[in-house]
Amino acid sequence: MLARRSASLRFLVRKGSKPPANIAAEVVSGSYDDDEALGRAMAGIDVAFVVSASASPGMRAELHARAFRTAKRAGARHVVYLSLQGRSPESPYPFARDHWQSEESLRASGIPHTILRNGKYTEQLLAAELRGSDGVIHGPTQGGAIAWISRRDSARVIASVLESPPGGVVSYTGPEAVSVQHAVARLARALGAPLHFVGEPSEVARARVLAKAEARWQGDLAEGTYRAISAGEYSQLHDASRWLTGDHGVERLEDTARRGALDELWRAS
Repeated sequence: MLARRSASLRFLVRKGSKPPANIAAEVVSGSYDDDEALGRAMAGIDVAFVVSASASPGMRAELHARAFRTAKRAGARHVVYLSLQGRSPESPYPFARDHWQSEESLRASGIPHTILRNGKYTEQLLAAELRGSDGVIHGPTQGGAIAWISRRDSARVIASVLESPPGGVVSYTGPEAVSVQHAVARLARALGAPLHFVGEPSEVARARVLAKAEARWQGDLAEGTYRAISAGEYSQLHDASRWLTGDHGVERLEDTARRGALDELWRAS
């Protein structure tokens, strides 16, 4: 999206990964824990966009702080950080606590910044912590509404903000808050797919994920996700449309399904 607006782009890409296809951009291979690569990625930039590191809870926040410090040393004019709705030091979701700590680190750095608080992605309905087998999508028995937003709409908001960062906090979500149970029923109809919801306690979700997880903290994420949903941490609506331009409004669940964005995910469920 930014590439279509003639922005000059540079990507920091994990070693062994490929940059987005069909985008003219400079590419630096490395990660947030690679000081040399991070320094090269930040050198001479105007706006740095920092997304979540791929790491365990706690380590993520440390890596984000490292990226903020490097951006400041490199002379970046502004940092845009992708945080999360529901970030809090008391959240049951470990990554939400990381996002809160990262926001605090960014403020303490003194560099001008914009914090993006993203709603939960529609695509996460079919993610590992919720997905079972044979079309089963698990969720918390106590419910809790979620203001789902598609990854495409989130990317559109991010592109708009990066083009002219306003500073402060930008919160944005989809147009409605819907429980996992009702979202699954609506997606099943839209996709014509045999998806169905099964409620389970958070501790059962933890055990289910741990049975095939590589690390214990992945079970903490699953249990924390359920508890955060039940606590309503993702339920508050923030209009994303004010950041969007063009002919397309903010997608509802059915819109995301019907344009094919979930096809591969549901077939893998």
